Amino acid sequence: MTYAGAFPLTHQPFDTIGLPEPASVLEVVFQYFHPNQYPDLPEDNEFDLLISIANAVEKYKVYEAMHTCTARLR
Repeated sequence: MTYAGAFPLTHQPFDTIGLPEPASVLEVVFQYFHPNQYPDLPEDNEFDLLISIANAVEKYKVYEAMHTCTARLR
């Protein structure tokens, strides 16, 4: 027995959008939206990644991460 069509969509599904940041940056940024402990930021030898994360959290206004990135960059 199949139920295909038994529950028709009453709204349009969400569109998929592309983000310009690489997955390695978005993976860290998205962890700030999850109700767990915040992620560890990259080590000093990954300075370019840390800068990219800092730019992304500023762009998307992820305030919890902005302070952490600023402190880490000092």
